[in-house]
Amino acid sequence: MLRRRVNGCDIAYIELDEGPPLVCVHGTLGDFRVWSPVLGPLSRRCRVFALSLRHFFPEHRDGVGSDFTIAQHVADVIGFIEALDEGSVNLLGHSRGGHIAFRVAQQRPDLLRKLVLADPNGHLDASLSPGGTPSEPPASGTTRRTYTPIAERVSAGDIDGALMLFSEVGVGRPAW
Repeated sequence: MLRRRVNGCDIAYIELDEGPPLVCVHGTLGDFRVWSPVLGPLSRRCRVFALSLRHFFPEHRDGVGSDFTIAQHVADVIGFIEALDEGSVNLLGHSRGGHIAFRVAQQRPDLLRKLVLADPNGHLDASLSPGGTPSEPPASGTTRRTYTPIAERVSAGDIDGALMLFSEVGVGRPAW
């Protein structure tokens, strides 16, 4: 595991092999380790950089501060790519990482050769929505009502129960 200082935070990552750079950005329930099953095949053609976003493993999130946002993660990925000093890179994002990768491409297309989005999520602004209307972010208080029971299950040690609730938020019942 390596670390690179970006925007005042040590971003943990792993790096494998040679070739054109490929930066991999994980989703909400992952970190750089989620890429382990595909690192071998990916590294046969690319120099792979699998990073962990701010406040993900190996870092411990204490819930303090306001820097756990999509905007901050986008800024961190941009900073990470710039710090690599490799020129343009291929960028692969999954789930939350797909949304982050998409926003990186919007803000800094000059940093990218290719963009691969695997099951991206996030709210669309009007310019991206097929009907020209934005998707609606959760209403105020909805996030707390949705995620507090999940956090409570994690705190109680009921990881399976927390994952069940989390999957039902994204997919609906009976997703689990």
